[in-house]
Amino acid sequence: MSKTQLVGILNITPDSFTGDGLYKDRDLVTAKIDELIEKGVDIIDIGAISTRPNAVIPSAEEEISRFKDIIPSLKSCKAKISIDSFHFETIRYLMDNVDIDWINDQSGGKDHRIVELIKDTDIKLAIMHNTGLPAGKNFIPEELDVTLVVKEWFLDKIAYLRDVGIRDEQIILDPGIGFGKTADQSWKIIRDAASFVELGIPLLYGHSRKSFFNNITSLDFSQRDLETVIVSYHLADSDVSFLRIHDVDFHFRMLKVRAQIRGEV
Repeated sequence: MSKTQLVGILNITPDSFTGDGLYKDRDLVTAKIDELIEKGVDIIDIGAISTRPNAVIPSAEEEISRFKDIIPSLKSCKAKISIDSFHFETIRYLMDNVDIDWINDQSGGKDHRIVELIKDTDIKLAIMHNTGLPAGKNFIPEELDVTLVVKEWFLDKIAYLRDVGIRDEQIILDPGIGFGKTADQSWKIIRDAASFVELGIPLLYGHSRKSFFNNITSLDFSQRDLETVIVSYHLADSDVSFLRIHDVDFHFRMLKVRAQIRGEV
């Protein structure tokens, strides 16, 4: 079976870009967790902030209030848990109340207190390249090679994290599809995935259903799982470690087929 692992998305936001938020409904959250596990997820990434274009970023207090209602569901979760947050106060609160395996920091590690909080733990830190949150801000100039820009950013972040005591096995790199990149730049980051793999740090791609697919489909965001899984096949072939996706079942089946084709079973 492929070494690529599946990170299932669980939104507890009222304004998810695909309309799949399970805002404050503990029973639905529990049912979704059970469904993701049953369908073969490796990690469940739980977020209470939407970073879609034009989203309003809530305060840490509001974010914590969204998490409080589902703490029992998280405590009973039998999969690895990733917290999709960049608020120090939220992460500290959840670490005090739930066993966390990952922090998925879309800000790219801007709050150094988060690094200090986890550096002596086994918690992994996924850091995402961006040019501003929410998405759609400060695009990388088109005359620049987006792959080189992101790769240089990765190298700087790796050096910083090592310097402050984060171990390599804790680091995960996310090139930030759609965050400060045009659709063409996002496609290039997908084509060039193997270039990032060369850095020797696990990669996380969050490409599922996103707007860069607009130049090949007019389908609603929620109907883009076929396009997503084809991109995922390429990323798995490029040795990307983690795929953050909405449709776990579709991807689990794809990875099984891919393993058969490659004679890995």
